[in-house]
Amino acid sequence: MPTPTTKNLPVTDVDPILSVPYCAKASDVSVSTYKRAAKRGEVQILQISPRRQGVRQSEHIRFINSRRAR
Repeated sequence: MPTPTTKNLPVTDVDPILSVPYCAKASDVSVSTYKRAAKRGEVQILQISPRRQGVRQSEHIRFINSRRAR
């Protein structure tokens, strides 16, 4: 049985987490370049588990748009 918080959650409020390799490929940069951008504060990488990192889709889109603006 779903919990009350997920039962009524609108689809528009969901912000999926994407893998760092996927985000790097979609940004047309290497994974190390993407991680360097995170160290500079250009994008926020989340630690999902001890060996996995991810990026919120909205954060990834913001990062791509900021790179296009340059």
